[in-house]
Order: sequence, then structure tokens, then C-alpha cells
Amino acid sequence: MFEESRIGEKKIPPLLSTMTGEAYQPARIYYQVSQKNAVLGRFKRLRCIDYDSTCDRWVWLYTEEAKNIKFDQSYRDIPKQYRPIVLGYFTFEEDKKLRLDVRSFERVIEAMTFFDRKINRRLAKVTTIKIVNKLFPATIATEEMSNHHTLFFEQRQAVNPKDEMKKLEEIAAQYEAGEERQEVAFSYLEKQMKKTLPEVEELETHFYEDGIESVAMSLRMRHIEAMEHWKGNKNFSKFDLMTTLLENFEEEEF
Repeated sequence: MFEESRIGEKKIPPLLSTMTGEAYQPARIYYQVSQKNAVLGRFKRLRCIDYDSTCDRWVWLYTEEAKNIKFDQSYRDIPKQYRPIVLGYFTFEEDKKLRLDVRSFERVIEAMTFFDRKINRRLAKVTTIKIVNKLFPATIATEEMSNHHTLFFEQRQAVNPKDEMKKLEEIAAQYEAGEERQEVAFSYLEKQMKKTLPEVEELETHFYEDGIESVAMSLRMRHIEAMEHWKGNKNFSKFDLMTTLLENFEEEEF
């Protein structure tokens, strides 16, 4: 029996978490590969990477080169009998495409910076990430969550924010430049921001242009929204989050 915590009048069950202490919130990092054999060569030289022949995938382990990565529960916090734990799974979808499945947004951040150093972006470059905007109860069996395909299956089509921007451009193009176009654009953006996030979302990272901080901020905002939904605030959206951030900023200014 799991303990439950109270938020308001509601009982909120504990969250499913990873062994490194983060909330379980699955994600996939997609890489464009220029030289598959060279990437495989890098994998073979890394002691924190092991090949799983039964599933034809490469396993990223929390050991050796990776053990200095700091999570909520770092390497030394994990009991020796459980080491090394799995941080993620690399799978080649085809010669030029590679994906890394991880179980938390924090692992996305650490993986992107770690493998940018260990593999080299000239050989494998991050293109997009797919994320699940949902948290899961600790009462669910971890075996049920071990296969990412149950969360990223084809019918659950990922939503790409670029499609929303394209729609905005199409709407704005119907009006001449000026106040009317601005009002229509702001009205559309506000409406979109008040929508709750899709369960599965595809994001461009802009990692190489803006650095890992931009990726971390984007994921953090989505995690906050997912947490609010978990607490029972089902209508919480980006609009509410931005409103709160602006209010806090104004208070600090004064």
C-alpha cells in the first residue's frame, strides 16, 4: 500500500519515479546520423554503453563515464545491488536515424549534453524530441511502463508546435498589416495558450543554436503543466503559467 498525500480536499497518490529520483515522464530523442559505423564505433568504446542483442539496441548505463551525471539520486545514492541501472535505450530506426528512449525530462537534458561530447554532433545530431505530457501513479506496475511503444504508438499522433505557427501565419495573411492583424494574431495566440498540452508532443530543440538551457526551459514548463494536471487542476494551461510568471516578475520588480 502506497502512502497518499493531501492537496486541498483531494488525495493525491504518489508519482511513479525513476531510480534516479525524477518523476517518470517518458521522452524520445531523435538523431540524424551521418555515419552509422562511426557512431557504432563510439558506442563500442564507451564503457557505459552495452549492446542488447535480444532487442537489437544499445543500452545506456549509469556507470563508468556516465556516473558523474548528477540526478536527484546520484550514482552513490543507488544501492550497489541495483547498479548499474539503465538510463536509456538507443535504437537505429534506419541507417540515418537513431532514437534514444529515456524515462524523464532530466535524462533528456543530461543525454543531449553527454552524447554531444561523447559521439560528436558531426556524426549524430539531435533533430527533434517527442515527449509525453503526463505523469503516472506509483501504483502502476513498472513493467507496464518499460516499453515506450505503449506511449508512442502510431494512433497517438504527436502534435508539432510548428503546425500552430503555420496556422497563425495563414490567419494573419488574411489581414493587412496594422492593428487589426495584431489583434487577430494575439487573439489566436491567447486561445492556443489556453489549450491544455497534447498527450504526446513533438518539439524542435534548437539545442545547437540556443544551448541546452532553451531545451531545459521548454521541458520545465511542460512538466509544471503536467504536475498541475496531476494535482487536479485539469484546465491549467500555458496561459496560466505565463500569467503567474509575469505576476511574480512584476512583484520582484517592485
